[in-house]
Amino acid sequence: MNKWKIGLTCLCLGLMVATASFCRMPAYASEAVTVDGQQEKGTASITLSYVNEDDSVERIDGVELGIYQVADLLISGNSAQYSPRPAFSGTGIDFNGLKESDSSKVASALAQAIQNQSPAQKQVSDAAGVATFVNLDPGVYLVIQMGASGKAQNYETMVPFLLMVPEKNDADGQNSWNYQVTAEPKTELVKKPQTVPPDAPDTPPSSDVPNPKKPVTSTRGVSSPESTVRTGDVRTGDLDEIYLWTGLLIVAGATLLIVLYKNKLNNE
Repeated sequence: MNKWKIGLTCLCLGLMVATASFCRMPAYASEAVTVDGQQEKGTASITLSYVNEDDSVERIDGVELGIYQVADLLISGNSAQYSPRPAFSGTGIDFNGLKESDSSKVASALAQAIQNQSPAQKQVSDAAGVATFVNLDPGVYLVIQMGASGKAQNYETMVPFLLMVPEKNDADGQNSWNYQVTAEPKTELVKKPQTVPPDAPDTPPSSDVPNPKKPVTSTRGVSSPESTVRTGDVRTGDLDEIYLWTGLLIVAGATLLIVLYKNKLNNE
């Protein structure tokens, strides 16, 4: 009898330990994640804007975003535990205690791992630059830009980043959770460089434009027929000298005649 009592006691203790262990197991991706025993959903509103040099804010519409849930969140009382979803369990990433400085590196690594996977939701930013995702299960989400239209075409593709839904709120000292999450990209958006068209070449005056139908012959270095005809071997300077000597001969001849005439008168 004692042996039967001991056996039954061991069996009951084993069942109690197994039940307690099962109750403490985190929820998996195929199960609904519960928060404090309730299936609560969250909302994430992502604002996309750019601050210009004059401090004016430009809201960017047309940014197509896709979100991927990469980890589940189990909250019980004051304790919270993130567990990677099966598709990302092989990455070796621990989402518990993830530092802000490591967030961008983790997001880039996850972006490489989601190839050929469809996002949980897709939204496009509106005129106010806001893209809103609703009915989100608690967990960690990877946000990736998937397309661009409108003003978004003037910006470079944004860097992937992580988003936690819900967010822990320690401000009230009660460790409460905020399920209406508002967020912005972790890195600033970058404008694409504007393409400046090359300056148009100056148009030459119409008088300098040769007529394509009429061949233009350059006269530089070519003598015209008239310029090659010589009127004589005497140049202008030679004529001046001739006139001078002729005048002197006339004066000398006249003087000689006067002298001879006076001598003749004296002899008579």
